[in-house]
Amino acid sequence: MRIYEKLSSRTGGKGEEAEVNLAILLAEKPDPQALQELLEGLKSIDKALQADCIKVLYEIGYRDPQQIAPFASDFLPLLNSKNNRMVWGGMIALSTIASRSADTLFPHLEQILKTFGKGSVITKDAGVSVLAGIASANPEYATKILPMLFEHLKNCRPSSVAQHAERASVAIRPPHYDAFRTILQNRLPDLSENQTRRVKKLIKQFTKMA
Repeated sequence: MRIYEKLSSRTGGKGEEAEVNLAILLAEKPDPQALQELLEGLKSIDKALQADCIKVLYEIGYRDPQQIAPFASDFLPLLNSKNNRMVWGGMIALSTIASRSADTLFPHLEQILKTFGKGSVITKDAGVSVLAGIASANPEYATKILPMLFEHLKNCRPSSVAQHAERASVAIRPPHYDAFRTILQNRLPDLSENQTRRVKKLIKQFTKMA
């Protein structure tokens, strides 16, 4: 397919510059055929091609999430892949569209949580954004998801607290301000100076909003 010839696995290029440049181009000038070819590439037995395709797709998601939002169902199967690159790539893709595709993703919450629970550091980072994005879209979804996010923030490794709290913050609404602040306050003794500064900023932000 024509779009594949632009990918690193076909050109022999090193790094991911070709994929990023292609994503920038497609974000600026959408090409439905190219998008479909990239989605088909996710099913390839060629792991290098798969990796290139998911990279382009989530880079598009960063820049123009509405382009890939209709294809949330194409990314969900990647969470069950035996190829870890596709697992975390799929989770990143979902993280860029979670709030827009919440109604599609919420019925698959168990699958997302399972992958999140056993995933790599990158998978967990993106997974927090997926869960927060879904929760932010619907109060009923938040009721189900926020207790899980709060439990995660209570127990995740100290080096993840600030980033994960920042990612989760998009889902926090007035009924949950106190609980969120309390969790963050309780984690402060575990944190480095930089982590502490970021978490205190969040605490201050949600104190002002209360």
